[in-house]
Amino acid sequence: MVYVVDDDASMRDALTLSLRAAGHRVLALASPDGLLRHGPLDVPAVILLDVRLDHQSGVDAHARMQSLGLRTPVIYMSGESRSDEIVRGFRQGALDFLLKPFDTTELLAAVHKGLAQDRARQERESRAARLHQRLALLTPREREVCRLMVRGLPNREIAALHGTAPGTVKLQRASVLEKLQIGAMSELAALFEGEDFDAVFASLS
Repeated sequence: MVYVVDDDASMRDALTLSLRAAGHRVLALASPDGLLRHGPLDVPAVILLDVRLDHQSGVDAHARMQSLGLRTPVIYMSGESRSDEIVRGFRQGALDFLLKPFDTTELLAAVHKGLAQDRARQERESRAARLHQRLALLTPREREVCRLMVRGLPNREIAALHGTAPGTVKLQRASVLEKLQIGAMSELAALFEGEDFDAVFASLS
């Protein structure tokens, strides 16, 4: 889904026509307020946001979206932006800055990049949520054993850290693998691939 936010009706119509001709679903709005009232945005999505809006700045609107937890990629559009606005926009995480008038090829390339980025974000968040749900099945001691397993510590070192017998740790490791529905350490490593596992475990405490 492509969300177009521009107070110029003719610009909204032109963008909608070009985007729909390329096969994209489009929702065109005259202000960011309409976008924020829309509720949860479709995923994957990208926002085409005009910098010069009636009574407000698109850069300020973007900051407000972020403060409300909206993480959809934003592409700015403008014909007369100041350098400080461009710098601030990129510091806020803008994906691109299209200077009007831009051509359809430039527009579609930016939109494609934004949709790909949002799709990747959705996949990361879904994966993190699934991991969190599975780890929630572990007892506090099993989570600690799991954390040390991910770090590659053998049973005897985990036992020494916990002040328990290696045999007890062996049973705890088996329980961890069973609850996480995995059969080997390689699968455990893959489960945490790309994750900050210290942060993951901290979120469960």
